[in-house]
Amino acid sequence: MVLSNQGQSNIYVTELYRRWIEAELVRENLEKETLSLKCKIQRTLDVEKKITQLSQDLQTQKEKVKSFTTQNQSSQAAAASASEDRDRIATELKDFAESSRKKDEEHKVVLSKMEESFTNARLAYANMMAEWDALKTGEADLKA
Repeated sequence: MVLSNQGQSNIYVTELYRRWIEAELVRENLEKETLSLKCKIQRTLDVEKKITQLSQDLQTQKEKVKSFTTQNQSSQAAAASASEDRDRIATELKDFAESSRKKDEEHKVVLSKMEESFTNARLAYANMMAEWDALKTGEADLKA
């Protein structure tokens, strides 16, 4: 019976040892899996941080694009206004040049008439002076 108990005890010890080995393998596998999951969790947190940062960057870029779009529209409006002003000024300048040309022609006509009147006035003055001299001479003859 002692041998039977000893044999049975050896079987139990062997079985216990086998179960202990299996439990250790399971524990090691669970530790590896736990470590792997911790790494995945850390990577997930890192990815979430990166996604959050990229989302913020994207929002910032969207705001910049919106600002640039507004500036672009404002610049286009200013350019259109400047173009309209340029066209208006060019038209006014053309009208002014035409008006100036007409005024120059009118002034030439007026100047020509003034020169003619001046020439006639000089001739009339010269005739009047000649008649005055003639009158003086005639008066001197009358006195004599």
